[in-house]
Amino acid sequence: ELHGSGMPVADSVKLLNQRLSDPQQKEVAGVLWKELAEGRSLARTMRLMPDYFGESTSYVIEAGEATGNVVPILRRIITHIEEKREIRAKVLGSMAYPAFIAFVAFAVVLFFLFYLLPQIQDMLDSLGGELNFMAKVLIYGSDLTMTLGPFVLLGLLVGALSIKQWSKTESGGIAVSKALLRIPLIGRILYYSELFQLNSLIGTLVSSGIGLTENLRLTERTINNLSFRYKFRSARALVNEGKSLPEALRKFDFMPAMQLDVLDVGERTGNLAHSLEEIANSFRNELSRRIKRMTTLVSGGALGFAFALVALVAVSIVTSIFQVSNSISF
Repeated sequence: ELHGSGMPVADSVKLLNQRLSDPQQKEVAGVLWKELAEGRSLARTMRLMPDYFGESTSYVIEAGEATGNVVPILRRIITHIEEKREIRAKVLGSMAYPAFIAFVAFAVVLFFLFYLLPQIQDMLDSLGGELNFMAKVLIYGSDLTMTLGPFVLLGLLVGALSIKQWSKTESGGIAVSKALLRIPLIGRILYYSELFQLNSLIGTLVSSGIGLTENLRLTERTINNLSFRYKFRSARALVNEGKSLPEALRKFDFMPAMQLDVLDVGERTGNLAHSLEEIANSFRNELSRRIKRMTTLVSGGALGFAFALVALVAVSIVTSIFQVSNSISF
């Protein structure tokens, strides 16, 4: 807001350092001002503070500084952060209730298995009865889980650490990135999230007057998924050789055909920024729709599984008691 009102970036940060009341924000503004006062650019200064400013943010701001048009870039970053926060809040809000219900259901099951069921078993033994097959399966299953559970958790932890270490290599990073995109429900959300951010950023940079070649070079660095980034890099190489952007992206099956057609029309009519904005909006809508579908399915699945587990425990105990009562009545 300060820079958009005409104040230079360095003076804007200096004023923030004087006005901010939050100690952490004040410290960040102070470090920024110190580096800016020494002649560093805003993007270069932000790279010195990776805990607060992501790599993609500094690259985008670098593009804005190259054209002297930082204000729309900063506004785009704010919009992007708010949209990510909104999506995260939507997912967490949708999952909070079923997670609570599942937690309560598992607590009830544990209460049955480790407190109530042993007492019922002692009572049945004293009456000459025994638990039915389902109850025995639950008891044996709980014992097996308590015995093998720590080893399974340890194996999963070792496996996760191994995959994380492997993903730091080039081949491992590509393989893990491809696997993430193939995960049911989550994979498509990651896919459309990357497409939305990418098209939104390219559209912002085009509107700022940055040439397409430099535009694509900068936006490539903001792609998080490694396999996606390599595919985009191959398409960018074709653009550098003279092919159109839609043609290069279509060769590597980078995005759906309909959005590529819109991009083609925008490039032919000289209205590429508007086409990219429309494409970004379509990906945003698709992303919201898939997040809603995922939360609905996961919520329903978690609730169904929790209630089924509680019902199984309850039915096994009640039927065991009925069997003993019937034998006593005869």
